Formats: sequence, structure tokens, C-alpha cells
Amino acid sequence: MTSPAPSPTTTSPTPSAPPRITREQGIAELRKRLRQRQRANGYDLYGTDPVGFIRDILDERPWSIQAAIAESVRDNPNTAVPSCFGSGKDWIAARIGAWWVSTGGVLVATSNSFPQLRDIFWRELRRAHSRGGLPGNPSNGTDLRWEVTETGAWAIGRKPDDNDPEGLQGVHGSRVLVIIDEANGVGGQLWEATSGLVVNEASRRLAIGNPYEPVGPFYEACRLPTWHVIPISVFDTPNFTGEHVPDKAQTELVSPFWLDQRRADGLEGTAWWTAKVLGQFPDTASDGVIPLALVEQARIAEAATDGHEWAGLDVARFGSDDTVLVEGSGHTVERVTIVHGQDTMAVAGMGAEYLKNRRGVLAIDEGGVGGGVYDRIKEQRLPGTVLAVNAGSSPDNDPADRLVNMRSQLWWHAREALYRGEVSLARLPDDQYQRLRSELTAPRYRFSSSGKVVIESKEEMVKRGVPSPDLADAFNLGIYARARTRKRVASFGAAA
Repeated sequence: MTSPAPSPTTTSPTPSAPPRITREQGIAELRKRLRQRQRANGYDLYGTDPVGFIRDILDERPWSIQAAIAESVRDNPNTAVPSCFGSGKDWIAARIGAWWVSTGGVLVATSNSFPQLRDIFWRELRRAHSRGGLPGNPSNGTDLRWEVTETGAWAIGRKPDDNDPEGLQGVHGSRVLVIIDEANGVGGQLWEATSGLVVNEASRRLAIGNPYEPVGPFYEACRLPTWHVIPISVFDTPNFTGEHVPDKAQTELVSPFWLDQRRADGLEGTAWWTAKVLGQFPDTASDGVIPLALVEQARIAEAATDGHEWAGLDVARFGSDDTVLVEGSGHTVERVTIVHGQDTMAVAGMGAEYLKNRRGVLAIDEGGVGGGVYDRIKEQRLPGTVLAVNAGSSPDNDPADRLVNMRSQLWWHAREALYRGEVSLARLPDDQYQRLRSELTAPRYRFSSSGKVVIESKEEMVKRGVPSPDLADAFNLGIYARARTRKRVASFGAAA
């Protein structure tokens, strides 16, 4: 009897080892679970921990002073941050706002202009919301709003007119945070309105911005004992101190290269340097003709052109000076032409070409070689209007009898036009804007023995190491020409 053949044995497959998880993947998974749990629980672990919220929920790393600002908002009713350029102030303000709303509070954000509020602060708030997968959906456009239906928390961004404080009223809550961005540009009435929103111990205000002018509510807040002040200088930031930050933050924060460029521009020692580099308010005894804040405001003003066309031509007098033609329409500077080393006839050709093409009003400084330029253009009987301006003559529009000469009138009237918001520099290329900003804020003024305003001369500026403000002088001539324009009319009688 034969034995049955042995049945074949079956071998169970060896189970494969689970894929190895890297440390980074593990941390990411844990953070994802933490976000999910905390979102369901209203972020209860972070009600008093804004820095932990930014690190754990948003997965971002504030540098030391940014962290101190967040903790100050947690601990103090009022926090003011006079800051240099490029410190990441809007970045941290938006993250603080995201923490506040996520933990059940009400956020009201305002700024010096609606574009600043929408394009800078609110954009950063939306980025923080996206990174953390936060509840609700911050809107974009003209109605800046974020509502969290689960908790009743919400945020709004508003920029009422400076004389309309009621635009910030009607906001109520047991825990309100007001963020005042670009605080030096927010007027007194709106500033006062923010105090009416902070009515209990749980509410807070954060004012943050460049310290342009040593006047106004932001300046006063930085001097009051009821405000916790955290100044930021360029030299406090990570690219100067060596503090470790992520690579992306390092590239976005102010750098030694930027500082070297501004120093090369001749800005060291100016009011601009004090505000933008040192993060300090300029001296209250500052005798600058045109405040930096007015020029910065003109940069973000909406361009508004019309048929009123004007130009100013400043003719070089010395070998190192430039001849500059500034052209504009309405309230907007449209084009700047800068030439060097051109003879009188070539410069006259620049002015003539402008009149042929635009038929506007052209103002020329006729002092020195400018007189020959004016004479040559005038004899050609071109369309448009050409005006001779002598900076050393008496003013021709000084009803208050406060200006010593025509140069003082040109500078003072440009100052007043900027103050009234009647100038837009939005269309200038950045390099030309930076030069104009530097030149407009450089001259000083004093009072004569008779009490009249005297603007220092180009020669006086050069003696104290300040370059001749050729672009600014052409700009001032353009503002003078603008006041004498008429709307261009085409041959059929319609406004052109």
C-alpha cells in the first residue's frame, strides 16, 4: 500500500514593513490633528497664548520683538509700535488679529487709507487664515469682513473719512481688539473714536506704524504712560542682530543692502532716516518745509487726471546739477525727464516739445541760464502758455504777507497742496519717487527779522552736504503752473 503523497505546504507571505515616517511628517500629522481638535474646541488652549497660536496653529515663527508685541496685546490695554521700515509690523498685526478672532473676540481694523488696509493688513490676515485652516471666510474687496458662526466672533476692516468718526461706531462686544495700522496717518477724530470701542478690561488697542511726524495722536500715545510702547529700529531686526528666522522671513525683512542704498542716497541724518531707519519720531523742533508724511500720503493717493495740463522746468545752473522737466495733469504727476550736461538750446527744445505736444502751462525758473531758455521758447510762439518764474523776486500770491520771496512761495504752496491731498505721485517709477521724496523733505525754513518764512537756498543746502533739489524745484514749478491752467479745449469746442 502506497502512502498518499504529502499535501503541498502553503507559506504565508511575510507582511511588508510599514513605510517609515520622517520626523517632519510626524510633526506635520500631529499639528494637523491639533488644528482639527482646537478648531472644534474654539482654540481653548490658546486664549492667553498668542505666540503659541502663531507657532502651533499657523505654523509660523515670529521673531523676538514680534512675539513681544503679541504678548503686550495680551497683557496691556494699549500697545503702540513706532517701527522702522521692513520690520514685519503688518505681518505680526495680522497674526494677532487672527488669534483674537479665532479665540472668540471681535476685531476692528483701520488704517490711513483703504488701499493700505485692504492690500496690506487684510491680505496678511487672509494669509494667516489660510495657513491655519481657521473657521469662517475673510472676504475681500470693498467689504472687509470675517465671521465665525460657531462662536459669534467676527472682524471688520473700515476706513471712514477722517472727519467721520461715526464710521467706527456701533461695534460692541465683551472682548474687542482695535488695530490701527499706519497709525501716524490716522486723524485725531478717528483715533478718538477707537477709544469708544475699548470699554472694558478685556478689550485692547494696537497702534502700529512708521513714526513720521512728532505731532498727532500716535505721537502723543507713544508718550503716554497708559500705552505700552515697543519701538523697532532697523538695527533691532534679525538681519542686523543675527537672530535666527526662517529663510522666507529673512528675505522679507529689512537688510543691510537696503540700508547701504539709503545711505548712498544721502538720506542719513534726515527726518526720513530718523523715522524709517531708527524707528523714532523726528525732533519736535524740526524745521523741514515739507513733512515726510505728506509725501508718503501723495504716493498712495489715487491718480486723477483731467484736461488741466501743466509742467515745471528747472534748468541746471552748475556742473553737478540736473535739468528736470516734470509733467502732470489734474492732481497727478505723470512723467519726469532728467538730463545732465545739456546746453541752453537743447533744454529749450525740451520745453518747446512739451508745449507742442500737450499745449499746457509750462513754468520755467528764469534765474541764471533759465532766462535764455525762457526767451528762446517764448519767441517761438508755441501753443500753450509759458511762465517765467524768478525765485528771488517778490511773491505773486501771498495774501497773508508771510513769504519773503518767490522761492519761499513755490515751496510753501507745494507744501499746502500736499497737505490738502491735491497731489498724486502714484504713477512715478520708484527710483524717481524716492529721489523726489528725499529732495522734498530736505530743505529747511526759518523766519526773517520781519517774521516772514525764508526757505533756504540751493547754495545753503549744498554747504550742509545736501544735494541740489533739482527734481523738487521742478515739481514746485509744476504746482505753480497747475494753479494757472485752464482745461484744454479742442477745435470743436469740446473739452479735450
